[in-house]
Amino acid sequence: MINVLIVEDDPMVAMVNKKYVDMLEGFAVVGIARNAEEAKEYLKKRKVDLLLLDVYMPNENGIEILKQIRKDGYKLDVIMVTADNHNKDIEEALRYGVVDYLIKPFEFSRLKAALFNYLYRCEKIKSGNNLTQEELDFLLRPGNVQYNEKKGFDRRTMEKIIEVLKAYGRPVSSEEIAKNLNISRVTAKKYLDYMEEQGMVKSKMQYGGAGRPVTLYYYIF
Repeated sequence: MINVLIVEDDPMVAMVNKKYVDMLEGFAVVGIARNAEEAKEYLKKRKVDLLLLDVYMPNENGIEILKQIRKDGYKLDVIMVTADNHNKDIEEALRYGVVDYLIKPFEFSRLKAALFNYLYRCEKIKSGNNLTQEELDFLLRPGNVQYNEKKGFDRRTMEKIIEVLKAYGRPVSSEEIAKNLNISRVTAKKYLDYMEEQGMVKSKMQYGGAGRPVTLYYYIF
């Protein structure tokens, strides 16, 4: 579970962001801080893995909070969620290691993608397995990585398949995935087999009955 602290001085925006985060499996909002002081108090008392950090706040802005967090040695990640689109602030945030930068207003799908990418990165790194260059490229540039275009793999379809596998919570067949996403079984199997090659899912054979054995796939949590 990823513990999330939202640092946002606008109560309405903070609640909307909380609602978005709570909709996604694997994340828990542990608190909402309205300013730098409250954020620092939360960090002293609670384990926080991820900060959703605004820039424009009273007294001390988000960039200064980010710098202080790094100076104090907190081992957490930061996603900037702000209306600040100034080049210098974006450059500063990137230098201090933010994992993503979302400019308000944005669609929920953009925040969902940022959180999904972050969760996938955490799970992949903590798996203990050494990474291939392609896996590392996917983690570092999740929005830009192009897998083999000749095979027609689409990252959004992969995300949907992983979401379905998570929802089932058990090994499922390519046919079940196909029905759930309204795609052909051949397409579902092509994606699942490719994702298994990349270490994103695993498979096992189910034997029994008079018919052929069935390949079942499951997501690597």
